[in-house]
Amino acid sequence: MTYSSHEGYERIFSDSAEAASSLLGAIEALGTAYEALDEHAADELESQLYGPIGLAAKTLLASVTAFAGRCGEAFERPVAKHFAGGREDGARQHVDAALAFVGEADEILAELQDSLIPVEVGDAPLREGLAATRRTLAPLPQAARELERTLGR
Repeated sequence: MTYSSHEGYERIFSDSAEAASSLLGAIEALGTAYEALDEHAADELESQLYGPIGLAAKTLLASVTAFAGRCGEAFERPVAKHFAGGREDGARQHVDAALAFVGEADEILAELQDSLIPVEVGDAPLREGLAATRRTLAPLPQAARELERTLGR
């Protein structure tokens, strides 16, 4: 399917905003998990998950914002998706929620890349930003599983 430039921009902006919203939701869920952990586990959570997810969100938002500037469009910063759990739910549930948000974001970005819209609009920095975001997210499910094995020990 071929999109007009405007339709392509709209799809890029809406999909990117949804993916970023998921990543911001993951950060929020990890923040709650962090509070429930001892210092060592919290440091591991920060280095293994929180930092990389923050980097992925920053990369995605910077890439799409720069793209919007290059094409004369506006891109509004998305709001975090909210995980309905509370502090009493425990760190594992919040890590699981964060991982689900990461999976959503990766799926949205994969579908956007597969649509070839970023190729059709001809913006190499945007394509690299999307790819870099997904590369950052790729190892996170394994990192989360490894972290969860150590929680509560």
